[in-house]
This record gives sequence, structure tokens and C-alpha cells, in this order.
Amino acid sequence: MVGGGGFVAVFTKKSPAPLREEGAQNAVDAAENAASAEQDEVPRVIQHFELTADYTFNPLNTTADEKHQVRKNWDALMPVGHGFFSATKNQNQLPTVTVDPENHPAHITAVFHQLHCLYMIMQAYHSGVQATEETEAMAFHLRHCFEYLRLSLVCHGDTALGGRVDDTTAGEAGAQHVCKDWGAVKRFAETHRTNEFRGIIDTD
Repeated sequence: MVGGGGFVAVFTKKSPAPLREEGAQNAVDAAENAASAEQDEVPRVIQHFELTADYTFNPLNTTADEKHQVRKNWDALMPVGHGFFSATKNQNQLPTVTVDPENHPAHITAVFHQLHCLYMIMQAYHSGVQATEETEAMAFHLRHCFEYLRLSLVCHGDTALGGRVDDTTAGEAGAQHVCKDWGAVKRFAETHRTNEFRGIIDTD
């Protein structure tokens, strides 16, 4: 439990009921169906995690051009529409709609929410939260992002095994991961978008 400032997060893990029980299996099936209600099966690919400097920079030793390029790289990760789309299938199994940057009712694909949160955390790390009137709002946003990413990691539970890599200059983490085809995920999001929002954050 983490508390303070009215913010409390609790994660309790209980032993799950065996999936062979019909009720539990039905619940799992419903969640999976809702999560992929609008999408055909996304292809899986086997790949290594490649450590790259394309999405980060050293805030103590960088140039304005390098910062600008890193931002462009993050913007390029996001599909036009920011991952929001209007679901038409299995709506009774989906959460209540939110609104996209243009105030259209929509759902957002989780991975793009996760990327946005990660960028917000990185941005705050690089610049620090300044003592301004926006401090409280920024602090709340970042705490949300930390918790959302924590829950995402717990949810997906990547069990790929990492190990030592002798050639550390190769920038490779050493493990093979079964991943969804990123190109397919991004193409789906753009094809079914509800708006024309571009980039990792709203700069207006």
C-alpha cells in the first residue's frame, strides 16, 4: 500500500480458482474476447529486446537538436489518432467509453496509453517538477502513470528469461520474447481512429 496526499494504491494477490472451473474459465474468456473485440488475431513475432539510445538522452549532457530528435522518435511511435477508436463489438464487455483529444467518445488501446505514461515519466525525470502552479497536477499525473505501468507489467507478466550478454556494446538484452507485431498493432489503430491527433502528448 502506498499512501499520502489522498492517493492510495492497493494490490492484493489471491490464489486464483482453477481455470478448469466453468465460471472462472468463462470470466477469462470474456475478458479476452472484450480485449480483442475489434481486432483480428495480431501476429506474434520472436525478437530480442534491443537497447537503443533513440528514445532517451542524458539531461546533463545533450543538445537541443538531440532532444528534438528524441521527441520526434516518440511521436513516431504513436499512430495518428493516438490509439483511440470506436468499438462496435462486444460493447457490453467493455469499460465505459472515455473521450479522445477531439472529445469523441472512444476507447483507447492500452499500449498507447502505456507509451504516453512512460514518456510523461521520462519527461519529468529530465526536467524535474518545478515549483509552479502546475506542480500538484503534474505530480498526480505521474503517480497515475507509475501505477498504470506497474499494473500493465503485472498483467502481461513477460516470462522471457534474460541473461548476461558478453558483448555489451551490441545493446541487446539477451532474451527472446514472443511479441505482437508492432506494425500490425499500429496499422489497426490508425485504420479505426476517431480523430487526427498526432504525437506522444498534447502540446496545446
